[in-house]
Order: sequence, then C-alpha cells, then structure tokens
Amino acid sequence: MKDIIKTNEKPFYKRALLLLDIFDNIFIDKLSITCFIYIYIYI
Repeated sequence: MKDIIKTNEKPFYKRALLLLDIFDNIFIDKLSITCFIYIYIYI
C-alpha cells in the first residue's frame, strides 16, 4: 500500500505544479496587460 501511495503522489504533485505555473502565467499576463493599459493612458 505504501508503494502505491508513493507512486500516486508524484503525478499529483506534478499536476499541481503545472496548474500553478499556468495560473502564474495567466496572472502575469493580466498584470502586464493592465500595466500596458495604464502606461498607454498616461502617455
């Protein structure tokens, strides 16, 4: 049972990390777009 749990943990962590990376990229994209809009308005 312990071996099965260990093997099941690895892909779950990888998926979680991938999801976090995707969310981080979306968040950064939104921030960069808002910054660009603010700069565009002020110029």
